[in-house]
Formats: sequence, structure tokens, C-alpha cells
Amino acid sequence: MAFSITYHRPTRANTILPSIFQSGDTRHIEWITPDSWSAHKAKQDFEARHPGAVVLRCDAIPCEVLA
Repeated sequence: MAFSITYHRPTRANTILPSIFQSGDTRHIEWITPDSWSAHKAKQDFEARHPGAVVLRCDAIPCEVLA
């Protein structure tokens, strides 16, 4: 499964108070996950692997688009 993730990248202080110390720019990435994952699980995993990052949007990418 793949997800399109839009997020605020972390700043140095973002891991302490992420809602206050967000960077102003947004980033976009395609996140590949195991087939059984939901968008919520992908969001949680992305934020866990990138401490301080704040996911704004997480949408599933249809398999046809990836082929």
C-alpha cells in the first residue's frame, strides 16, 4: 500500500512542543507501507519515524497509479 503524505517537517524544538514549533513550509512524500495498513496507521508510523513531523494529510494512492 502507498500513501501520499503532506506534512510539516520538524524543527529542532518541534519534538518538545510540536504544535507550537512547526516549520512554515509543507513537504510531500509517497510513503510505502505493508498492504494491510490504513491511512491512520501510515500517519502514526510516519510521525513515529520522523519525530516532530506533523502530518497534515494522508491519502491512499490507488494501485493503478503506481503501476
